[in-house]
Amino acid sequence: MRASITKTRLTFEYGKFLFDLELRGKIISVGGDSGTGKTLMFNKLLDMIKNYNLTGVSCFNASLKPDDLRYLIFKNRNELVIIDNADLLLLDSGDPGNLLKFNNRYILYTRNPQFYGIPDNCQARLVCKELKNPKTGEKIYKFTLSYLW
Repeated sequence: MRASITKTRLTFEYGKFLFDLELRGKIISVGGDSGTGKTLMFNKLLDMIKNYNLTGVSCFNASLKPDDLRYLIFKNRNELVIIDNADLLLLDSGDPGNLLKFNNRYILYTRNPQFYGIPDNCQARLVCKELKNPKTGEKIYKFTLSYLW
């Protein structure tokens, strides 16, 4: 397993999954229907954080209460914060725009990429391509972001 986080890119490999995401702006909205890989990526990254001591990134989902989310985002400043089902969780937080003002970068997984007036050039869809490992011939799945603008 390997991972790299910079200001412009999040790359990590987990088993047969490779995630290579270009990061634009402070807040990125990643939209898509069910089954497009948003929660899969979230869960694999969460495993990397827990099992391989990956730092600089925090993952949250709709199982949190809004007050807990507010506290954790404040506590984990200067990190890349990834929120699964962000449209649901942030709506419940009361003032999502204020919550996202902390000094973090965000990837928000939503069903609607036009979430909260995020600039057009920061709205994306998660795209999966099936590839073959050149060494073993096994199938691997590469996920990237396709920006809408």
